[in-house]
Amino acid sequence: MLVRTKEELETLLRRQGVNYNGILEEENLFYVFTPSGVRKFLKPRSKEKVLETLQKAGFPESVLTNLNKEIDTLPLKAVRTYLKKGFWRKGFGLVFMGLSGVGKTHALTKAVAVLLKNQIIHQPVYIPFTELPNEEIRARLDLYDAVLLDDINVSLPEWKVQLLEEILFQLYNRRVLIFLTSNSSREELKQILSGAIWSRLEERTLMQEFPAGEDIRRKLKKERLGV
Repeated sequence: MLVRTKEELETLLRRQGVNYNGILEEENLFYVFTPSGVRKFLKPRSKEKVLETLQKAGFPESVLTNLNKEIDTLPLKAVRTYLKKGFWRKGFGLVFMGLSGVGKTHALTKAVAVLLKNQIIHQPVYIPFTELPNEEIRARLDLYDAVLLDDINVSLPEWKVQLLEEILFQLYNRRVLIFLTSNSSREELKQILSGAIWSRLEERTLMQEFPAGEDIRRKLKKERLGV
């Protein structure tokens, strides 16, 4: 249970009939000292802390700059449904497919940000798959509990497809939340991966393919120009 303020916590403790001697507040949690021991209550992370964590995790500044904008896109609506229904509780991630510019990366970054804020995850990482070399991708995997694999498409060279399969296999076995974007269609993405890896990805994620729409980058440019 998340508790936002000390006053909210005190109200909760009174309702539960909890006797306590004191409350210690830290950045991300409260300690409640009771006769039987210490209880911990988590606090939502601040916007500043969420942003700092995402920056350290490698999420692109171009996405983070617009993270708190309520942009009307189909991927963002899908993320709201995912969060509202709590599919993350059952270990499901998200795979978004469709043409470039429909808002896939923005929406999945928003999902990661909300899970961070609510203390569901603690160590996310962003992997722009078309840009990172082999060694750097591998170095980012060990301790993360949520991974966003961005820009998986049919033009990836064979060694990157093999690396992708190794990563997905490892994430599946560790029960990490998997988020993935692809400019390819569902059928194309299925052809990229071996049957065994596709089966695992399909088991652990909710997949959605989006039709072409207004390019989100063009829309944001219009907003900056005031037209």
